[in-house]
Amino acid sequence: MAPQMSESGIQCIQVVLKKKVDATAEKTILSEVNCRFDPGTVSAITGPVGTGKTSLLHILAGLDRPTSGVVMADGVPISRYTAPHRDRYRSQVGVAFQKAYFFEDETVLDNVILPLLPYAKHMRALKDLGCTALEQMGLIHLKDRAAVSLSGGERRRMGIVRALIGNRRFLFLDEPTSFQDPEGCERVVAGIEQAKVRGAVIAVATHDLAFIKRLQPDVTWTLLNGIMEPRP
Repeated sequence: MAPQMSESGIQCIQVVLKKKVDATAEKTILSEVNCRFDPGTVSAITGPVGTGKTSLLHILAGLDRPTSGVVMADGVPISRYTAPHRDRYRSQVGVAFQKAYFFEDETVLDNVILPLLPYAKHMRALKDLGCTALEQMGLIHLKDRAAVSLSGGERRRMGIVRALIGNRRFLFLDEPTSFQDPEGCERVVAGIEQAKVRGAVIAVATHDLAFIKRLQPDVTWTLLNGIMEPRP
């Protein structure tokens, strides 16, 4: 049975995702996923590699559409949005991808503030915001470095800063502790906790059990064989 609709947060109602394998066959990635992600909570999504965690985050972020079913955000069916409306929704969304894409020759600071440029009124204030976010993630000393020069761990944290900056309402992080040392993991946890306090909707896909223990999510989901189940 599908969960009862809520007017706040994000809700998946019988969400199915299928992808073509070849001209005559397709593979089911998600099979009638029903789940909720409430404001001011952290939800962890666990499961083996290749089970669809990244695909689910992309659907939640409005980057992909499900094959069937509905994704509601604050009571609105964002999975049925046309392109202009999806862009408006994504302005409220911060996403940290496993494989983040940056403008390699631009500085770390410029890459971090880039998603907010269309909405910025004052460039100086935007750069100050970017510097504050980089400071919190321990990257302020790299703000003038070109993105191409960063290590794997530094790039991951830069991607997380880009997701967190701007106090966006919906936050989706995909394996945020990959390539991170213990200090980096602590900074990631601190950033997520700050977003939770301000009431963001947060979903984190991870298979890092130590990170889950440190994060202490409000809800932990297991995604296996296309099915989402809450862990007790």
